[in-house]
Amino acid sequence: MKNRSLKDYGRKVLSCITAAVMLCSAMSVGIFAEDDTRNTMEFYVSPDGSDAGSGTIDDPFATIAAARDAVREAKDGFSGDITVYLREGRYYQESTLEFASEDSGSDDCTITYKSYEGETAIIDGAVALDSSSFTKPAADDALVARIKDSAARENVLVYDLSGLNINYDEQQAVYYGGSRALEARYPNDGYVMGFDSVSGKTFYDTSNVVSTWAEPVGVKIIGMFEIDWSSSDGIISSYDSSSNRVTVSTTTYTLSANSGRYYYANVIEEMDMVGEYYIDEETETLYFYAPADYMDIVISIASCKDAVIKAEVNNYTFDGLIIEGGYDDNISITGNDNCIQNSTIRCCGDTNIYINGFRNTLYNNDIYHSGGSGIDLYGGDTKLLIPSNSLIDNNKIHAFGDVHRVYNGAIYADGIGFVISHNEIYDAPHTSFTNVACEMLFENNYIHNVCYEAGDAGAIYEGGWGSNGNIYRSNLLKDIVNIYSEYMTPLGYYVDNSGGGKTFVSNVLINIDGDAIGCAGRDLDLSDNIMVDTRGFYFDQRGYYPGAGVLSGWAYETAFPDKSLWLSMIPFDHVTGHIEPAPAYATESWAIHYPWTMLMKTTNVVDLNDNYVPQAYGGGVIRNNVIGGLTGVYTISANPERLISIRDNVSGILTEDIFVDYENGDYTIKEDSKIYKLVPGFRAFDFSENGVQ
Repeated sequence: MKNRSLKDYGRKVLSCITAAVMLCSAMSVGIFAEDDTRNTMEFYVSPDGSDAGSGTIDDPFATIAAARDAVREAKDGFSGDITVYLREGRYYQESTLEFASEDSGSDDCTITYKSYEGETAIIDGAVALDSSSFTKPAADDALVARIKDSAARENVLVYDLSGLNINYDEQQAVYYGGSRALEARYPNDGYVMGFDSVSGKTFYDTSNVVSTWAEPVGVKIIGMFEIDWSSSDGIISSYDSSSNRVTVSTTTYTLSANSGRYYYANVIEEMDMVGEYYIDEETETLYFYAPADYMDIVISIASCKDAVIKAEVNNYTFDGLIIEGGYDDNISITGNDNCIQNSTIRCCGDTNIYINGFRNTLYNNDIYHSGGSGIDLYGGDTKLLIPSNSLIDNNKIHAFGDVHRVYNGAIYADGIGFVISHNEIYDAPHTSFTNVACEMLFENNYIHNVCYEAGDAGAIYEGGWGSNGNIYRSNLLKDIVNIYSEYMTPLGYYVDNSGGGKTFVSNVLINIDGDAIGCAGRDLDLSDNIMVDTRGFYFDQRGYYPGAGVLSGWAYETAFPDKSLWLSMIPFDHVTGHIEPAPAYATESWAIHYPWTMLMKTTNVVDLNDNYVPQAYGGGVIRNNVIGGLTGVYTISANPERLISIRDNVSGILTEDIFVDYENGDYTIKEDSKIYKLVPGFRAFDFSENGVQ
């Protein structure tokens, strides 16, 4: 697949954004045709090559950097497609592989880095350890003697890390066979729930495990110490064995007896699972409970800081590669008309992919084991309201939030004018999608098994009125269940902080722990959704003028001093904890782009300075929604119930009267479903278009 053809593919779809008719079915017609009229140029890289070579298939370069330099020189005056083929093997990046502006391609000269056909090239930011250098520990090894589990004691291996590019002052990341190893920890999975007998930052060890460790001081303690939507960490600063009380050194939050949770990490005594490790910094020795096939897999330690690949370029494609092992991020791209496709991006300490600019594409990738978010998506001009026209399509994004477990989703979006479609997103402790972007289409995505540690969260989370014009259409959200019943239950689609101006239509939400849809904002269109095994709707009135009694709301979220729209009209970034005003607010472009904010006037919300939004309050629609099964509820507060159009919603329809085969996961709507009789004009979810295609 040629880079130029895929970009044509993206442009055909993305041009629909500005026209507000975003039909992704347009992507399928004649868009991958080859064009033999363009000139081509090829370079080759091989781990067996030499940077003194000519870069041909018979005389390849040894490093990608050498190929980059050759391309930089060759592209001047060249019109056509330049491809750098990476032959089978691992390309270790001790430091970031950088592509600068002078490496950019253009519409007349596209540049592609890809694996050679039938081979796999791995660009790795982690030091691969020599499997043959793992040894059994000495018989008198004092650390091994502390391991409680007999199987772990017998099978643990050691590796001398001295001389490697490792900073022991920071968190380490060990990978094996494409998976993330875990610091030896207690408990093995999940958390100790609640801090018992808390006094300041001292608590009673109800698990009675700390007393079994030879050196408790310095052990890491990680979790959510006070609230479930902010992560915390610290170390044990002291332990009183006579009272079994632990004191924590931490700068984040207090310790909560009711809502706190935590686990201990970096404890050699607790090594009892394959894939656990412990690093003794004094002797620079890795202790690893390796799998039986450790000689046949790659075991590595992240070393490349910042990003494995950092590209500030235009018209670049990375195709069919494995990029892994970043201490921080794996790949960071800033520029326009760039693409990552058919690749595996995995195993990093923070974000797998950062991408920022116009007309960028992430297509058909497998993205997993992110320490933080899977993708950080930026682009467009939020001041002039010019869309990015970037596309995230047909990717599998899973196992994100491995390390930083709160508000690190598959995608964090910030900007204007994206299409996010046909992705499968799953397996994460918190939200799958955190959004502060506007004018975005999010459709045909399959989201499941997320928020399993979250309460005050949603599978899709966004807050703030500044993220206007977003459309969520034909998505399937399933099995959004918190495994800790002591905590609040997660939602499906969660619009927090009175966020408004969004459309959520023709989605199916199944087995949601809390409410399928929870919101508070103005000018929301919530229509034609099907909810099964969930509480249905919850709609509060935080964004409404504070009346008296049952009509009372939150005043500080409805009066807008200055040009900042405060909580009810601007995004709150849970990742950074910052509140920033919508950049275009109180400008002429804002007023032109969102005329409804001027024309819909009531006395419900007042902008104190009349910054193009005089007394702005729109309405809202809750219509044609179906709650399947025998239970379900619409919980709507007094003000929205009074001011929003709520009609033609039904409940109590059995699943066998809705779906073709609910029990076996076929969520196609029956042609003769009762929905069509009870809700004339119902716009059905198209199951055949859902998820990766």
